[in-house]
Amino acid sequence: MTFVVHPDSPTHPRLPYLIKKMGLVEMHQHQSGRPWIYGKGDSTTSPGSHLLPTATFVRNRNVSVLVTGVRGGAARLEDLIQGAKEVNHLDRLAKTLTGSSLMFASCDGVTRTQGTMSATSAVFWAQIGDTAITSDDQHILRLLTGGAVDPAELVVRMSSAEVNHPFSSGIVWEGIHEVPPGSWLRCGLDSAPQTVSWWSPPAPDSGIDVLTPILREGIRTAVTDAVPDGHEVSADLSGGLDSTTLSFFLHEVHPNLHTVFFTSADPANTDVHWSSRAATELESAHHVLPHDAGPRLSEVSDTDLFRALPEGPTQAAQYVRLVRLLGSELAEIAPLTHINGHGGDELFGPVSAMPWSLFRSRTQGNIRTLFGFQQVNKKSLSSTIRLLATSGSPRGELLGIARSDFDSPYDPYSQGARWVPPVRLPEALSEQAREALRTRVRQLADRDDLVLHPDRTSHQILEAVRFHGTLLRRMNHMARVEPMNGATDLAFASPFLDRRVVEPALALQIGDRFGSGVKPLLARARPPGMAMEYFHRRDKGEYSPEMFAEYRAERDRVRSLFADGSLLEDMGLLDPWRFRHQIERYSPNGDSVEQVMQVDLVERWLRAAKAHTAERITQIGVNG
Repeated sequence: MTFVVHPDSPTHPRLPYLIKKMGLVEMHQHQSGRPWIYGKGDSTTSPGSHLLPTATFVRNRNVSVLVTGVRGGAARLEDLIQGAKEVNHLDRLAKTLTGSSLMFASCDGVTRTQGTMSATSAVFWAQIGDTAITSDDQHILRLLTGGAVDPAELVVRMSSAEVNHPFSSGIVWEGIHEVPPGSWLRCGLDSAPQTVSWWSPPAPDSGIDVLTPILREGIRTAVTDAVPDGHEVSADLSGGLDSTTLSFFLHEVHPNLHTVFFTSADPANTDVHWSSRAATELESAHHVLPHDAGPRLSEVSDTDLFRALPEGPTQAAQYVRLVRLLGSELAEIAPLTHINGHGGDELFGPVSAMPWSLFRSRTQGNIRTLFGFQQVNKKSLSSTIRLLATSGSPRGELLGIARSDFDSPYDPYSQGARWVPPVRLPEALSEQAREALRTRVRQLADRDDLVLHPDRTSHQILEAVRFHGTLLRRMNHMARVEPMNGATDLAFASPFLDRRVVEPALALQIGDRFGSGVKPLLARARPPGMAMEYFHRRDKGEYSPEMFAEYRAERDRVRSLFADGSLLEDMGLLDPWRFRHQIERYSPNGDSVEQVMQVDLVERWLRAAKAHTAERITQIGVNG
């Protein structure tokens, strides 16, 4: 659902015209009578569609609040804002935001606008003249401001850096800014827009016995709240620990569960056995589909591709196929919420900085545990020492990246405790592209939010939570776009990204992360009906054969797309000779294949963006 938020100040002269042309209507005013929130959809307290979340409006003597997508109705929200005399007093309400929820508040000329702490919902802002306009839709702000595509961000999207903080918060449109997860945007007549933190992560100082019941209840509540009343439920059931655990929790509250599994052509892939066993025990309606089921990304028109990805070319593009497939495969059970386990690997499993954190902890027997970890993972003593000796600041690491040529080898074990991993670029990108990225990296090095948590393990977990939250938000946008999802009323939810799950996972002391099994805390918190045997599994399927097969089918199309030049080449970002060479080169580990397909995605998106935004700007008259 698209919202545009105006501060309690005189309206910019052209804004009402632009808002009307975009199909938005004024939903609420500040107590001063000035326009406040524009949007689409209902502004009622009655149950509404999950895709157009109910916007519930409440007010006390001092503060006006609009919240989308929360349970409990107006009475619950009125209780949560009782006694609030200014927008700073709304942190208790902020903690209830889950999934796609947003909160807007206004009091005495000051506004508060925010999403969730995990980026599953987010807000952005831009300046129009002297006015800071906020929205949950980046492209709406781009149309209001007339900003262009940021070439340096395109280079980031073609690199290995998109999943890592601070690169993961980059915006492809110039002049638009994100309000960081766990913060809200303050706009007032007395100061420039500023971000205010409302959430901070816990210290990793609690034991597994204490956290097990807290996590179990947190997952159970998050799973319950993830599915709106009246929705059917489907879930990934890959055979892995995250999807299997969530499916067992889901079955407790939604016995008529649909589960989805994608097969592999690799006979060594044992996922099918674990998935089939779980589906039998859950008595779910199990949908077994080929891994290459549904239309490939190349079969999506450029127009639909841009509409699906208004925040730019991104790793979320791989889910376009899933959105369309679920829209057709499960169309008969709409409206539908599809549950996935995004974030579970990092919250409960090993992350690369864990040995670094354990070495510096007071955990009894930590040195013995570290040597055991080294031997089990078949790592050399020298590489382990390099890992444990990692030092330096994120600023220093970023400045080091800026001095690189973005092609240095990277050992994810010995370098695994870095704040920021080295960045790799496709060999076909030009020196101009590399210089643009160096400039961007130097700019990022001056940020004051580079450390998400002083403990490097917790920092990496939070980094992953933000990335997966952003990914989920983009998937939900795809699910709202017709004809991306056919006729299905479809939404995605990731209960592991709920605050009530993230906090106990972060609070686990480092020694207990090295407990027996792969994900010790999740194993202890599993629902009663799930056998411990699932957590004793030592193998996990992967889909490299499918990736290479799809690339062979796509190679001719990529050659043809770039045969007569490209926008990336026109922008000076791509060396066409090197790119033609990279298209043909074999890549044993798949890295070069992934790079080629990412460049292809960026080029396709860029062509669609050029056509789409030119048309929209002409219609709206932004530059007129």
